[in-house]
Amino acid sequence: MNAPRTILLTTAALLIGVAGCEYETYEIVVDRYQVEGIAISDWRDVETDGRKIMIHPGGRFAIKVEDQTQYLTQLDVVIRSGSGAHFYTRTVPHDFSTERGEMFEYAVDGSTFRQENGRVVPLEFNADEATEEIIKLHIEADLTEVSVGCNRIYQGRSTLEATEYIIIEAKDDAEIEIVGVNVFDIDEI
Repeated sequence: MNAPRTILLTTAALLIGVAGCEYETYEIVVDRYQVEGIAISDWRDVETDGRKIMIHPGGRFAIKVEDQTQYLTQLDVVIRSGSGAHFYTRTVPHDFSTERGEMFEYAVDGSTFRQENGRVVPLEFNADEATEEIIKLHIEADLTEVSVGCNRIYQGRSTLEATEYIIIEAKDDAEIEIVGVNVFDIDEI
């Protein structure tokens, strides 16, 4: 009597484990680094053709640099349509919440930076739709810097721990294309 019930529960647990926990994973090779990309929203929200990564409206994509929490990441980004994207740092994709970590809002109608205490800092920068921009995220100890092109638009301090992840979220009306990813170890620049 207990054997069929145990088999049924074990089978159900295996099916839930297999079906419920897998993310769509991409490997991005950057010089000698291998960067892992993970679609953390619906897998259909993120596409790649080997040359670029497309994030569809509301889609979320996490970039992970194994064993590296202090970095300078350079992303070549194009807003294909809509108003922009969010870039989250000092957070992780597991149980991801848009309320945790720091967040850079890259937007055509005014960019902002949300600090760990929830304070939103308006930035003097507007993104241009259909224009490729280089976004640099510099995370080193308690320092966070954001640059677009050659202009540093935010610099601040954080008590949050640095993580191996940058999470990119297309706004609900936007489609974002990432055409380049470069990651630099702080000790090597």
